[in-house]
Amino acid sequence: MGNARSTKRLNKYSVVEGTNINAELNWNVLNAVNISSQTQAHQAISSDAYWLIIYSDSDIYFTFSCNATDTNNASNDLIWPANCLTPIRVPRGIVENPTQTIYLHMKQVSSAASKYVRIVEL
Repeated sequence: MGNARSTKRLNKYSVVEGTNINAELNWNVLNAVNISSQTQAHQAISSDAYWLIIYSDSDIYFTFSCNATDTNNASNDLIWPANCLTPIRVPRGIVENPTQTIYLHMKQVSSAASKYVRIVEL
């Protein structure tokens, strides 16, 4: 069963557009996140974001959680490569209820000054 809000928004598109869920996405550019010198950083993801486009000046460890104080684990977290512009799905399944905030946690793999992560929510 679909989300009523999502279905209602899809009704304004043609059949071809309506079958492609990406037709209803927003474009929200967030402030650049400073990850310089292996700074542990996090970014709250808006509740209506389904995808993220991430661009980093440096390789980063990344993970998602529902807690702003969580930190990255170099032994277990995935690595997002530098200078890579690829979308990633927001893992909505990690929240216990829809009002919880999801956080993207980031930390440089190798320490370097003046490095940032740029994020666009879709």
